Amino acid sequence: MGLDISIYKDVKKASNEQIENGDYSFKAFVISDSWKDRVKNLDYDSYYVGKNVSTNFGCGYSSHGLFRDQLTEVTGKNKNWRNETEKERSDFFELINFADNEGCLDWEVSEKLYNDFERNKSKALGIFADDDVFIWKYESWLEIFQVAKDNGVVVFH
Repeated sequence: MGLDISIYKDVKKASNEQIENGDYSFKAFVISDSWKDRVKNLDYDSYYVGKNVSTNFGCGYSSHGLFRDQLTEVTGKNKNWRNETEKERSDFFELINFADNEGCLDWEVSEKLYNDFERNKSKALGIFADDDVFIWKYESWLEIFQVAKDNGVVVFH
């Protein structure tokens, strides 16, 4: 079992006909009310279509958890991401404090995360210079959010 995501670009609301035929790409939702700000540019619980952008990204859930812990090291939050409040919102917060099995991140959140990854890149790659897996994941997420920040959505399955 692993982390499974899809990236959609050029997102628009699905028509009733597309919905009835099951011809939609994703449903805009998150599994916690406290994360609704992750899809604020979409009509909640509505269906959307978009161009699926292929990615070679994939990793296990435990591996993703470790990666989130490593991101907290980059921000100096010493692995307390599970306790960080909405008000504290450090870099990477929207990815660190989010379900890894269901939900969406809209283009606004993707742009914020892209900027976080870009801003922290040299520091992160310096701290984890000998960790090829971390570097691959870091660069993959940077690319994912670069694609999604322009009217795109990252969907976690």
